[in-house]
Amino acid sequence: MAEGQNGKTDKAATEGQNGKTDKAATEGQNGKTDKVRMTITSTRLPDKTGGSYWDDGLYGKVKAINLRLDTYIHSISVDYEKENENIISSKWRGSQNGQLIDPITLAPEEHIKTVSGNIGEVKLPNSNTKVKVIRLIKFETNLGTYGPFGDSSGEYETFSYSVKDGENIIGFFGRCSSQCLNAIGFHATKA
Repeated sequence: MAEGQNGKTDKAATEGQNGKTDKAATEGQNGKTDKVRMTITSTRLPDKTGGSYWDDGLYGKVKAINLRLDTYIHSISVDYEKENENIISSKWRGSQNGQLIDPITLAPEEHIKTVSGNIGEVKLPNSNTKVKVIRLIKFETNLGTYGPFGDSSGEYETFSYSVKDGENIIGFFGRCSSQCLNAIGFHATKA
């Protein structure tokens, strides 16, 4: 079960985007798809953020996280390991602007426990209006903490999503525009 924005376990934060617990199929050893019940929990996105919805889907272990940023998070791309040990890299979600930082590469036994940060309004380049974007993001794992990355100045609201003991993140989703990452959440399942 994932924690809601207030840090407490939130029933709605454990349900899929459609408000129901999601189910998925996995590929069996014979190469055919075997229908296996897998309970997926998903966090909720904050209200009133801009951008378009995106979803990386359901993969396996998170291997690396790539970020572009300056005073806010411009974009994110995640590398996932599928069961057959192939690495799948997601699309960049957001813009190609901002500084590309060194990848956050997780050790084989490492997994993300908490994704947290803040969302605040910024005036984007070539825009007359302010937009809510992720200003700062941090990833906490069973072995340590990466970040915070970004800027915590000004007014903002915080977010913090944690997996329940025994769960692993298997995919990220969120909202982004062509200039920034507006919101982020994740799908998790029992390891």
